[in-house]
Amino acid sequence: MKRKPSRAELQNTFAALGMAVHVLHEIESYFAQAILLGLTDRQKRKHKNMKELWNAREKMTFGQLVAHFKEDWILASTFEGHLDNFVLERNVVIHRLTALAGTV
Repeated sequence: MKRKPSRAELQNTFAALGMAVHVLHEIESYFAQAILLGLTDRQKRKHKNMKELWNAREKMTFGQLVAHFKEDWILASTFEGHLDNFVLERNVVIHRLTALAGTV
């Protein structure tokens, strides 16, 4: 028979999950800000100003943002692999970790 987790264990688990989500959002924000520093000519032509570009980026999912980044820049294969893995693992935490079994 499996033991149910204690209230304290559940509280610690959900506190850690909340912190993980917060840190992931911070990483996403820093990534979005950092790639604004290396605007490509294509991006400059597509958006009239930085505010318009930032607003467009705010509407993107993190995966979409990374996909655009990968289209615009030549990346070392190791870095691209790590970036792809980060997106996959991030999506597990954000979209799947708290889903109930049988609902996804």
